[in-house]
Amino acid sequence: MPTRELPRDMDPADDDETAGQPKDYAVLAHSEMRPDTALEALMRAAPHEPIDASGEELLPLREIICDAIDELSEEEQYLFNMLYSERLSVREIGYRLALSKSNVTRQRDKLNVKMQHLLQRHPTIRRYLNGQ
Repeated sequence: MPTRELPRDMDPADDDETAGQPKDYAVLAHSEMRPDTALEALMRAAPHEPIDASGEELLPLREIICDAIDELSEEEQYLFNMLYSERLSVREIGYRLALSKSNVTRQRDKLNVKMQHLLQRHPTIRRYLNGQ
């Protein structure tokens, strides 16, 4: 598929501060970042409030998601990257790939269903989704 460049007004690298990142990307302050350890999560939690999962608690889930992404075709991985890593809109992806928005939307929906099936077959994901 031919790749087209975005016009200057759509380019996410316009600002020096956010070069290479989507325009809606916001750098979180240190206090807003996910805690690294379970102890940090406990220390940051307000009394009687749920405790956020720490980075180390989510590591097994990240590995499972990476394995699921590896099972996708090269085209699906490229689309996944543009949608969820680069956070491009359907319109921007369609422009880059010379596809209509509806075609990109169909491919996105198909990709989401495939990822859902890949992830739901893993017992760790099922336990996490069931709150265990």
